[in-house]
Amino acid sequence: MKTLIINGTTRKNGDTEALLNEFIRHLPGEHLILSQDSGIAPCKDCRYCWSHEGCCVKDDMQPVYEYLRDCDNVAIASPVWFSTLSSVTIAIGSRIQMLYAQNAFFGQPFEMKRPKNGVLFLAGGEPSTAEAAAPVARTIMKFMGVQRPLAAEVYSLLTNDVPAKDDKQALQAARDAAVKLSLLCQ
Repeated sequence: MKTLIINGTTRKNGDTEALLNEFIRHLPGEHLILSQDSGIAPCKDCRYCWSHEGCCVKDDMQPVYEYLRDCDNVAIASPVWFSTLSSVTIAIGSRIQMLYAQNAFFGQPFEMKRPKNGVLFLAGGEPSTAEAAAPVARTIMKFMGVQRPLAAEVYSLLTNDVPAKDDKQALQAARDAAVKLSLLCQ
């Protein structure tokens, strides 16, 4: 089982990583984690992919496209800032634009070996903040070949009062998400 993980946090050992670490601890198989340190630039909206195959930005995203082609699962983990995904999550997710353009302008969907299972992790200070952030993450995953509904959505949304590392319900949901992916990939 192969899982591509977008870790959109900028804070080490914070709420988002608490959820993600619990998930990874119980996740069998291999995984590739993309983060702020991955050397992936955001989409420049240069529209190169509207008239050419691929992306003109040659960085560490190139091997990620191949990993995405072969993987079984995609997970996005993000803090929620001002009711949206973090800048890191959006920057990495914006590079999926090329996959959309390949289909929209060339009629060539990005060939995936299988539909992907998806898991979304959101950590934020207030419960209502996920209402705007979650649909954006689901849209990014849609263009990554993730089937709907997602396999799991794990939220810790009272982190101003209860850090995610102490949110027993969210930590259990993270463990359950890893187990569910394992069962779906058998």
